[in-house]
Amino acid sequence: LEGTPELINNVTLAANSINDTVLEPDDLFSFNETVGPRNARYGYQGALNGRGVKVTGGGVAQVASALWLAVKNLDNIAIVQKSTYGSRYNQSYVDSSNDAILTDYSNGTDFSFRNIGDTAITISTWVLDDTLYCVIYNG
Repeated sequence: LEGTPELINNVTLAANSINDTVLEPDDLFSFNETVGPRNARYGYQGALNGRGVKVTGGGVAQVASALWLAVKNLDNIAIVQKSTYGSRYNQSYVDSSNDAILTDYSNGTDFSFRNIGDTAITISTWVLDDTLYCVIYNG
């Protein structure tokens, strides 16, 4: 992670809220429902978002983007809702703007997917030494 302590705080809060989420077969994962509102009440601070604009909760898209990269090629995942920053993306946390996932709790812009496999999956997300990790486990 590159960024201010505020951005790292926001990424850590979002990652911690997702960590150890279990999706049984046919369960839906919603980034917005899992992470919740990104506001000061929940400890989120002002930091740059994927467009380089300082917003409360800036940086959480890095967690959504890491999650997208972890699930996008899995056969047991069906993407339900996904938006990207597209040409507005001007950061460097992912190589392609197509992988820069945009979420906005207040406006209902979500990143969601369904477990269409036969077994449960576990989503692990965490920050260690300013590095964001995202791993999907079967079971």
